Amino acid sequence: MKMKKSILYLACGLMLSTAFFACKDKDSNEPTNETEKENMLKNAMACYIDNTVNPTYKGMADAAIQLADDMAAILSESKTNANSDNTALVQAACDHWTASRKYWEQSEAFLFGPADYEGIDPHIDSWPFDKIGFDEIIASSTQMAYYTNALETNATLDEEEYGLLGYHAIEYVLF
Repeated sequence: MKMKKSILYLACGLMLSTAFFACKDKDSNEPTNETEKENMLKNAMACYIDNTVNPTYKGMADAAIQLADDMAAILSESKTNANSDNTALVQAACDHWTASRKYWEQSEAFLFGPADYEGIDPHIDSWPFDKIGFDEIIASSTQMAYYTNALETNATLDEEEYGLLGYHAIEYVLF
């Protein structure tokens, strides 16, 4: 019986020491100085930017450019022929709005670059949407001319026009 206990204690001791040394990281990848640490962080950040940030913003930009082109086509067609059936143009704009909005939703997980420090993000998705103000603009030929000119010249809107911008304003018009 004493022999069995000794073997059991020996086996437990071997297992514990094996576990201890197996968990000890002799070849640690920890940086040994600030330069190594900085390079390690730069590599991790480059991977994140290349695989997450850039593709998300590029997808959003591409779909938004297409949406802007669609909206310009609707405006042009409407100016040319007030009785035109713009259903196909509107559907294309709706599809590109949805695609661009999907990327914007994904980008909410991070704000990077100009979307953050230039305040672009809040203008893309201004909330609450000012439906009353928007309806007043649509009802006024003077204001419609002002905003049409702003659109055509890429003018910057004033701060008080914040609730009239972005996805929600486009959504209101399209859907």
